[in-house]
Amino acid sequence: MGPHLLEAAPSTAGAEYHLGVAQWHAGDRAQAERSWERSLRCAETPWALRCLAVADTASGHPARAADRLLRAVQLLLASGTVPPQKGDPVLAADQMLETDQMLETDPVLEADPVLEAAGAGQGPGAGAGTGQGTEAAGAPTAVSLAAPPVAAADPVALEAAEAALGREAIVALLAADRADDARAVLDALRPAIRARGRFRLLRAQVLLAQGDALAARAVFDEGFEVCDLREGDEALSDTWYAIVERLASGTEEPLTEEARAQVRTEHPLPGRYEFRMRPA
Repeated sequence: MGPHLLEAAPSTAGAEYHLGVAQWHAGDRAQAERSWERSLRCAETPWALRCLAVADTASGHPARAADRLLRAVQLLLASGTVPPQKGDPVLAADQMLETDQMLETDPVLEADPVLEAAGAGQGPGAGAGTGQGTEAAGAPTAVSLAAPPVAAADPVALEAAEAALGREAIVALLAADRADDARAVLDALRPAIRARGRFRLLRAQVLLAQGDALAARAVFDEGFEVCDLREGDEALSDTWYAIVERLASGTEEPLTEEARAQVRTEHPLPGRYEFRMRPA
């Protein structure tokens, strides 16, 4: 549905949310943000907050984006909100919930990995990526709904949304130097999500950010597999070397180039985590 029909609809949380989606895709980002803000005035939902967080990130406001993502995931965990279904213009392209690539694209322009309720990866979804989705049940059929429904109508969709939004919030909070808040989000996710390889990697990154490099190293020593890692993604190697360098220095002070080279020689990346697409 295009912006003109949506503009004629009654102003509700759902209508304003969908109007913002259409405006964003039409290239009118300022109007999209205003529509999502009106949606929030009608009813505070994770979906409008998340869209505004994407807009904040695109406009260079990562701290505000982190605030909004934190609030969005808190609402989701508290309410059990099932996200909009596959036909949603912003969210419909993310069968990516299981393979965690959503943070590496523009999630609103390319489709919304958090809100497409159809992810099926490592179970219902790991956060975004290229896995095949399964259609969500019980999702809204009209943009005039006051808000996306709240129910346990589709637990698979709910888990997919929790994993995707949780991952995005953790990454944003870490980028904003809010490791304790990132840890709180991670700990609040259901155990099945926390056990996925992508979230084990996030666990190591959170522990490192909190200053516990030894515990972060233990996560790698226990072993995990990030099933949705993109080609060329060096998150595993970057995290490993950040951990061993912190253990070697004992502080957050950077090592000299010579010391870094020695540490990397003495503590090479374990083969199971070697996915770099360039000479090491």
